[in-house]
Amino acid sequence: MRRILSSIALAWLCVTLGAPSAQTLYEDGIVAVVGETVITSFDIRREIAEFVRDLAQKYQGDELREQLDKLMAHAVQKAVEHELYYAEFATKGYQVPPSLVQKRLDQIVLSRTGGDRNRFEAMLIEQNMTMEEFTEKLAKNVAVDLMRDELVRGDSDITPVDIQTYYRDNADKFTTSAQCQLDAIVLSKRSLLGHALSDEVKRIKAGVTTGAEFASMADEAEGKGKYVDFGSFDKLSDLRKEFLEAIDGLKSGDIAEPVDVGDDVYLIRVVEKSEAGVTPLDSELRDRIKAVLRRERQAAKEAEVMADLKSKHHVQVFVGGE
Repeated sequence: MRRILSSIALAWLCVTLGAPSAQTLYEDGIVAVVGETVITSFDIRREIAEFVRDLAQKYQGDELREQLDKLMAHAVQKAVEHELYYAEFATKGYQVPPSLVQKRLDQIVLSRTGGDRNRFEAMLIEQNMTMEEFTEKLAKNVAVDLMRDELVRGDSDITPVDIQTYYRDNADKFTTSAQCQLDAIVLSKRSLLGHALSDEVKRIKAGVTTGAEFASMADEAEGKGKYVDFGSFDKLSDLRKEFLEAIDGLKSGDIAEPVDVGDDVYLIRVVEKSEAGVTPLDSELRDRIKAVLRRERQAAKEAEVMADLKSKHHVQVFVGGE
């Protein structure tokens, strides 16, 4: 099966890059049948053509084959689902309102050509499609959307209780760990002894208090201090024990007491610090959770609907898909 997928996928690539012989070979290959509708490799290739060239630019060799196989399998699956929704729409005897199709067509023409119908028709000709064929395809797409709305999307109401329950059951997703950003001026004990060291620390703290740039104070220190940017720590436990003890209880902007490390003394500044906490369940987070729950429920519902439709309508998949 993988060899078949790769062969057809590479044929698509040849077509996309301009090899007509490949198109002749694969355009009539049957990849699936839904009811009385036959889905060919040409149908699938036309749907994914714009994605194939992108893949060819990003991948090559076996990796390209793998990506093309995934793209094809996904496209075949979606095509089968599309035809199943349409088959159910037809079985129920539904009709697509012509006004709805025309409205959708007008929106497409407006978005693609600024409302220029002649230009839009010229674009279709370049894609080997007539306006009549495009309108027919559009009507089918509208029918599928209507059927999906009825079977799937209408069954996804999310209540405040649902949101609260998700928030409670997934508390780990909404907690923030303690974080801090540190920098320091490193002073040499050999250059600064006794009172000189104490005086230098006081001078640096006083300078920062009056608005001096912390990093620049290193160059002005006796014996030339060294500025070090430690960056951010998502886990305070990653800090050296001495540093962690020194910044305990400090706020953003505070400078810790000197920390002895070997031949040096570190004057650590807390650039920014935030305590661990829980993201509050505000309106923004409620909307995010609601969107997650809706996607999860629709995915579960669509899987259920697909299983039901496949039991009602004849389906055969020869390449890709399930």
